Amino acid sequence: MAMFFTNLLFRKDRADRADKPIIKAKFSISALIILGTTIFVGVFWEFLEYLATIYFREYLIQGYKIICCIGNLDDTIGDLTMDIIGGIIFISIYLKSLIKDNKD
Repeated sequence: MAMFFTNLLFRKDRADRADKPIIKAKFSISALIILGTTIFVGVFWEFLEYLATIYFREYLIQGYKIICCIGNLDDTIGDLTMDIIGGIIFISIYLKSLIKDNKD
């Protein structure tokens, strides 16, 4: 998700062949936008896992003998922690060099 939103924010505008990013923002603002959207998608995914478990539990147990999809609280906290760590690592490695390259 961090890569997707970075590409969305810093893609080159192909319509007028400008060699400038869509958003001119400082590193801190760009990092907050990308990390925030990454965390939002992670939380949204956890809600979808919860809803899938509620609505499809009986069907999956009867048809496939499995219980889907959500784990316990430790699983959810671990998933969200990995989302945050992945976003921070991506921002610190890739986004810093991308902003440095796009400075005038």
